[in-house]
Amino acid sequence: MSPNNNPQPQTPKLTQHLTNLDPHSFQAATQTPFLHAAGTGTLPKRTLSQWLSQDRLYAQSYIRFIGLLLAKIRLPETSDQTSLPWRITHFLFSALDNIRRELTFFEDTARKYDIDLFTPWEGQTTFFANPVTRGYLDLFMNAAGQGSSLLEGLVVLWATEECYFSSWTYALRADNHPPDMSVENPYTNDLDGGALRAKFIPNWTNESFKGFVTQIGRLVDEVAESDDVMGSQEEKKRCEEVWRQVVGLEERFWPVVAERGQGRGPRCRGLLRRHGRSVAKTLEERNVLANERNAAAQEGLLDVALYQAHLPPRTVEEESSDSDDSEADGLGGDAGAAAP
Repeated sequence: MSPNNNPQPQTPKLTQHLTNLDPHSFQAATQTPFLHAAGTGTLPKRTLSQWLSQDRLYAQSYIRFIGLLLAKIRLPETSDQTSLPWRITHFLFSALDNIRRELTFFEDTARKYDIDLFTPWEGQTTFFANPVTRGYLDLFMNAAGQGSSLLEGLVVLWATEECYFSSWTYALRADNHPPDMSVENPYTNDLDGGALRAKFIPNWTNESFKGFVTQIGRLVDEVAESDDVMGSQEEKKRCEEVWRQVVGLEERFWPVVAERGQGRGPRCRGLLRRHGRSVAKTLEERNVLANERNAAAQEGLLDVALYQAHLPPRTVEEESSDSDDSEADGLGGDAGAAAP
């Protein structure tokens, strides 16, 4: 009897499995009219200011998120710096340094191009985190909470960066007729004054950032393999859930713009609020989010100044507006609170 030389099918890496779950949703999240307008110089400065103001809050929340992930690591008694726990530790420290530089870059570039980083969202008169940004803050707190594994937190970190890099790579490739780079200011005629194509997009698509995304992906796969996640339906399902949440939030994080680049703000105020709460609803069903947030606040782990300063209490008028929007959409009560 001849031996069977047919190779056994290889189990896919966790990151590969996640990106293949729903390619259409991933494309919808990373190839939007906003990004196309950004890549072609047709995005109005005010629309850019609105998005950057939210993105900066999102970036600030990374500091707390990564700090809580570091607290989850159990370092070995040996001093082997090549062990997986130590490599994750070094990577997260480098991520903190990266976000420090990124926040400085935000402020320097905004100052140069006269971009207001406290611009209210469309339809708002004061600046605070919009519902989708709130959804991200909730997701970060839950993924780093005591009820979640280190792997889940790393998946959230990788997923956000994977979406971000893919999004801006799409924007970079959107312009089939790039400007003449031999002139001194090739982006002067861009609607944002050139901030995106001269500064932001090169920063978010360079080889250094690409390497960062690749590195976190490899660490996720190593942790998943060491825990045999692909062989555990429960753990794999939890990773799939956070991936879908990130992709769903990412699609809604970009302002909706017309094809010609004219900003239109959110799809509608009530719809955006429901999407912002949908992630929180899903996490509450796992009995984690509310308990973790309360415990974190009591223990001083939650930066109230950062998290709550931009989250005003919902007014009676807002609740009424949500109810009216739900009825107009044919949705009653919490019918619109399904996971994205």
